[in-house]
Amino acid sequence: MNRGYLGLWLLLALYSAAVAAGYLWTTDASARQLWPVVVTGAILVWYTWETMLLRETAARQAEIALRQRDATLEQIEVAIRPFVIIELDGKGFALKNIGAVPALNARVHDVTIDSVNDIVVKFVPTFPVIPAGATANLQMSSIAQGKEMGDFFAAHLDPRFAVKLLDVVVSYQNVEGKEYRVTHAVGPSTVKVGGFKSPAI
Repeated sequence: MNRGYLGLWLLLALYSAAVAAGYLWTTDASARQLWPVVVTGAILVWYTWETMLLRETAARQAEIALRQRDATLEQIEVAIRPFVIIELDGKGFALKNIGAVPALNARVHDVTIDSVNDIVVKFVPTFPVIPAGATANLQMSSIAQGKEMGDFFAAHLDPRFAVKLLDVVVSYQNVEGKEYRVTHAVGPSTVKVGGFKSPAI
């Protein structure tokens, strides 16, 4: 028999027993009413307790469902997430997509070498598409106090010659247009990819 029906029949039996006991054990009308009232109160307490347990169970199940949904969404995002880093080789700087899918609108943000003397390194171009596993060569220029200096300050971004730690930021999008930003810490004998943030800010 269904557990719910079993509980209902049990409650009806208890209530009937309380009413019968009231009539058998006393002839006073008030006393006869007491037992059904007591049983009714007990039933209400039991019902309230069962309802609370059901709500807690439902809340736990909802939380588990949300975690499963978040895990599924994370798996989907990982499947369509590119990962673009900046590289330095003998030919200069390049962007490389080490992710499993194409990266869109990839670019390197301006790097401030010296804020006091207003020295900035700029990278071009912005690449509309970098396929998975592909490399795209960058061009760079240095600007000091508004004057074009060619690649004069490029050495600051080469770990072999760098004298201080600088952040180089690469931003790009996935095929859904979701934007990411990867920060590289470049310093003396150091290149560290700090991971990505999404959305880019």
